[in-house]
Amino acid sequence: MNSRGRVLCVDDDLQVLSITKDLLEWKGYEVAAVASGEAAVAQLPQQFDLLIVDYNLPDINGDIVAERWKREHPSVPILMVSGCTGLPVHALDNVDRYLAKGSGTEIFLGMISELTKSHTAMCA
Repeated sequence: MNSRGRVLCVDDDLQVLSITKDLLEWKGYEVAAVASGEAAVAQLPQQFDLLIVDYNLPDINGDIVAERWKREHPSVPILMVSGCTGLPVHALDNVDRYLAKGSGTEIFLGMISELTKSHTAMCA
């Protein structure tokens, strides 16, 4: 089966990370999963079609991860997810889309599909 794209998922909730990884792999994506912001930054040399990052991480927040990714890979779309209400205004400066955790699987998958299609079309 051909991959629909490479996705890096970043979430410190290991249950959420595992479910997200399994869901995206079931939908045909190639998925790397890490549980911290520093681990996500360590993946900068790798090529991905999408970064999904939680805002609240144990070491550096998702907005810092997003800023570093956009600096190195400006064309890679970033989806920030969070269960946190009232994110700082600047938290979304370097992300392409934001989704509140618990928004529903169909909304989540639709957003993933849209973001990866736009990136692969730009790179083709």
